[in-house]
Amino acid sequence: MSFFCMEKFHVYILYSGLLDRYYVGSTGNLSDRMKRHNGGRSKYTRAGVPWQLVHTEEFNSRSLAVQREMEIKRIASRKYIESLIDKE
Repeated sequence: MSFFCMEKFHVYILYSGLLDRYYVGSTGNLSDRMKRHNGGRSKYTRAGVPWQLVHTEEFNSRSLAVQREMEIKRIASRKYIESLIDKE
């Protein structure tokens, strides 16, 4: 019998109170990615530290997570992002 661990991928939304701005991303390791964002190791989010995780969605494949990330980014609406957050 073989056992394998199904890796999960996440689409996430961060919020910076300092910038009053949202950031949308995807990753296979959410805790490491949060450390990188809040550690200033990501050039796109460095100025907004500290970032707060405000929304996540889980997927079984990287391609599905990236598709969802792009969908959210294409809509490019703060109102839409806030509606996702309010559903939680």
